[in-house]
Amino acid sequence: MSIGKKLTGAREKKKISLEQAYRHTRIHPDILKALEADEYENILSPTYIRSFLKEYASFLGLDVNKIIEEYNKPQKAGKPSPEPPSEKLQKLEIVKRLAKNATPVLKWLAIIVLAVVVLRGVFKFAQNIKQKQLAKQVKATQVKSQPATETTKKATVSKKLQAQQPPSKAVVIPRGEKLILAVDTTNDVWLRLKVDGKIIFENILKKGASESWKAEKDFTIWTGRAEALQLTLNGNYIGTAGKGVVKNLVIDRKGIR
Repeated sequence: MSIGKKLTGAREKKKISLEQAYRHTRIHPDILKALEADEYENILSPTYIRSFLKEYASFLGLDVNKIIEEYNKPQKAGKPSPEPPSEKLQKLEIVKRLAKNATPVLKWLAIIVLAVVVLRGVFKFAQNIKQKQLAKQVKATQVKSQPATETTKKATVSKKLQAQQPPSKAVVIPRGEKLILAVDTTNDVWLRLKVDGKIIFENILKKGASESWKAEKDFTIWTGRAEALQLTLNGNYIGTAGKGVVKNLVIDRKGIR
């Protein structure tokens, strides 16, 4: 009996359908059919054939080693006899003729494909340039027509307050109102800022910078040049952060402490 017949006999003896075998082994039904029909050589490499035979034979309860040994026998039997010289020459002549006739076609096909690729590249490049130019125009228009942002407005208000009124270290902000800290710099200054106990900023603020942050409970400031920080809390100018290096300066609803 061939390997395929042994597999078929074992499956039918167990009354298992190909679909059931597929569900258990996950080997596609077409592959199972090829294994049982001894037609696997035409569709699979030897490595896959051995793997599938092991899996299927094991599932059917057959001796896996014997099945593989039987499969390997024809492989060891020797190479097939070489083709007669006349047949080889005929095949070689056919291949040469096909290559000769196909070469001009392939050349033109390659030229057409190359032209399409180049044209697509040029079109894409031109489209990208056009989009970038359009984006620049839109951005320039937006910058010209854009009203003052919230940060700019706050900075302007805080600077006016600084010029008009002396600093007030003690303020009282109602509990239902969020704390808003505005910072204006008179020089380059390193700042670390905690909001409600979490560090949200740690960097150098350039001279003339204006920033603002919101908090529920408090702000904590570390800085290396406190006198360069002009502070405004909910619209109340509360002065500078101090002088020189300042650590753990707390600003809450009652002002600076």
